[in-house]
This record gives sequence, C-alpha cells and structure tokens, in this order.
Amino acid sequence: MSLENTQIIAIFVLIIAFVAVVAMPRFGRKRPHRRIRAYEMIPAMVGTAIEADKPIHLSLGGAGVGSEQTILAISSAELVYYVASRATIGDSAPILTVSNPLSLPLAQDTLRRAYHSTGLSNRFSGLSARWYPSGRRSLAFVAGISGMLGVERPAAHVLVGSYGAELALILMGTTRRRVTTIASSDQLDGMAVAYTLSDAPLLGEEMFVSNAYLGDEKDAIRSDTTALDLLRWLVILTMLGGLVVSIINRGG
Repeated sequence: MSLENTQIIAIFVLIIAFVAVVAMPRFGRKRPHRRIRAYEMIPAMVGTAIEADKPIHLSLGGAGVGSEQTILAISSAELVYYVASRATIGDSAPILTVSNPLSLPLAQDTLRRAYHSTGLSNRFSGLSARWYPSGRRSLAFVAGISGMLGVERPAAHVLVGSYGAELALILMGTTRRRVTTIASSDQLDGMAVAYTLSDAPLLGEEMFVSNAYLGDEKDAIRSDTTALDLLRWLVILTMLGGLVVSIINRGG
C-alpha cells in the first residue's frame, strides 16, 4: 500500500472516529450495554462472600503508578473500588493485594474510598491492603498470595492489572477450591492464562469501562462505551481493508 493511500485511510478513520464520539451521546442512551459477563457476575460474587462471612480478594498484580502502567493501575483500582464498596457491608473486610510498592498507597486509598462511600469509614483498616514482593516472573508474589488463600480462604477473586504466566499458579489454586474468579492482564501470556482458567475474563479495553457498568452515572458514560465498540470494529475493518488493498496492488 502506498504512503498516499495510507494517509487517506488514516484521515478517513479519524473523521469517522470524531463523528462517532460526537454522535454517540444521543444514540448511546437508546442502545443497551454490550453484555460483559464479568461485570454481571460481580453482585452475586460479593453476595456470596458476605453470606459466607469470608473476604473477597482483589488484586492489581504488578500494575504500578509512576510508570507506563499508571493508567492501567488507576483503571484497575477504579474497578476494585466498585467491588470493594459493595463488600464493605460484610463482616469480613475485602483484601487488596499488590506487588508494586508504589501501588500500595493507591490500594489503601481505594479501600478507604470504598468504606467512605458506604458510611463505614470507622471500619477501614490500612492492613487490608497488602504488598507481597515481586521477584523473577513474580513467583514471590504468587507465593504470598497462595499462603493468604490457604489461611483466609476468600470466597471470590477479582484479579485485574498486570500479570504474566505466573497467574496460572493462582488460578489453578482457585480452581481446585472451586472459587469464582474474574481475571485480566495487560500482558499477552497473562491474558491467555486468564482467558483459559478464570470464570469470566475481562478482555482488552473491558477493564477500562467499569464505571459504565458498575458506577452510579451509567447513562452518562454509556455513549462512551458505544463509541468504543464502534471504533474497535472500525479499526478491524480498516486493517482488513488495508490487507485487501495490499493484496490487490501486489497482484496488479
């Protein structure tokens, strides 16, 4: 494909993207959310944990603040906040684990916000946010998580953020205990493990739309998720179109 054709396609994509973002606010309110099974499962998971008087385990993995993963860490913490705010009414406090030391203050503040949102600030304890050291392939972090699972026996797990293939060790443990798990990762090998072993994986940008599915202003943000879906298919079609044009040019 020539440089001129590439530029034309890029301009075309940008124009459609602009129109989509501007037009979606009116269209999005009439269109229901695309169903994401992981978000649909969260209320039942939290309810089960409260009824069983067991904690729910939340984790950001290796996602860290102050690096290229800052946006991932903040988005994952926002998802964790919505889950934790539902679990704070139970007797067993939710547990939030991280392996990046810079994310520990973020984890503590996320839990503090969750308790504050339900009017239970007096029950907040910073000890519910825990740091387990990272190591080669994060095996030290996995070892810490495995020990916690054996002692506190969480009723459910939400593992979002950054994980590698070592995530398989955690998910194999939750599978043996028949504990429901939602998982996702920004790393390709970690995402493959999450897709295979978790009960409901969050794929790609699904991690970044928790506010639209779990927040209080769902209608205000629904248009953004609609535009996101449209743009994803637009990118796919553009890639396929570019491939077709390239094949035709070579054949000619």
